[in-house]
Amino acid sequence: MHDEAMPRGFGGFGAFVGLCAWGAWGLAGCGGRVARDDAAWSNNGGDGSSSRSGEGGAGNSRQLGAGGLDGEVVRTPPDEPPEFCSADGWCGASVDFVSLWGASETDVWVLAQVARDDGSEGGASALVHWDGRIWSTTELPATVVSSYVRLYSIWGAAADDIWTVGEAGTAVHFDAANWSNVETGITSTLRSVHGSGASDVWAVGDHGSIAHFDGAEWGAVPSPITSDLTAVWAVTERDAWAVGTQTQLHYDGDAWQEVTSTPRGIALHAIWGAAPDAIWAVGDKGTVVGWDATTWFFDPLIAVTDADLFGIWGTSRHDVWAVGTQGATLHRTDDGWTADPPVTAARLNAVWGIEGGSTWAVGNDSAAIVWDDGRWTNLR
Repeated sequence: MHDEAMPRGFGGFGAFVGLCAWGAWGLAGCGGRVARDDAAWSNNGGDGSSSRSGEGGAGNSRQLGAGGLDGEVVRTPPDEPPEFCSADGWCGASVDFVSLWGASETDVWVLAQVARDDGSEGGASALVHWDGRIWSTTELPATVVSSYVRLYSIWGAAADDIWTVGEAGTAVHFDAANWSNVETGITSTLRSVHGSGASDVWAVGDHGSIAHFDGAEWGAVPSPITSDLTAVWAVTERDAWAVGTQTQLHYDGDAWQEVTSTPRGIALHAIWGAAPDAIWAVGDKGTVVGWDATTWFFDPLIAVTDADLFGIWGTSRHDVWAVGTQGATLHRTDDGWTADPPVTAARLNAVWGIEGGSTWAVGNDSAAIVWDDGRWTNLR
């Protein structure tokens, strides 16, 4: 991975100046003024050459939305779709939002990745935060994570207990004040992180890799497979699921075991559960499979799309959302699954929301949509 392979005008985290957003998530244009938080942050470890150790501050936060450098309020919506923009004018045609989690509607985190010009993997990730008023991008110091290490998933037990995982077994923790890199015992790429609480956190990834955090430290856990795992969901400390390339694994409190191969050999990309007997996983070609505490089955209500599905989330067994390619959005209610008309053509990678509140979905090419008042709105 070399600097010349980075996108034109990017050069790592330092070039980001913010996220231009409008609608329910903020109001500012890429050409507007940018407010930067120049408060000092501290680094207490590492020389930047390792992505596996070190302690860092909360990062260098660049804010965009409610005010400018001199405190004036920016109130004119952007003429162009909101995007990531860099300090030298590069804007986010190749910025993908890959994961989404929030503690509340005023505390939402999004992981963004920057694609290389040649389309290969590698390059920087950015953490983007919504505080109910403005978006801000956070630079993680090199002592916390190398700018070449991609992060793929974010989840938190609470607003002051957030994990994000990625390449080379990287796990980064946020305690509401500092970001720190924590050794996982894994060297493979970690694709997903989820837990049932602060002392029960799982991460899974390539080559069947599984790691567990017990509240004190991470450790590698024996895996029954060597194929890639793409997502994990923890129900309780003795009940967790992982899915991947034609497989589902279950943890019963003692060990991980393969339960069954995915029918018809379709890869699964995401998993979510409302209860131990109400788990759903989504994958290619509109696949939705469910777990009823006895067996995995094809959800008979899903014959509504052939899109590849990459994200799933819900509030109950009768309120489940799934998203995927070509802007696909599916909703499961008491009446079954329905597909809403797409409001974006982008691939959607993640969905998340608040019970009784809004639901968000994010995806490639800076795609961001919100479900509110019975309809999806494109925030671009």
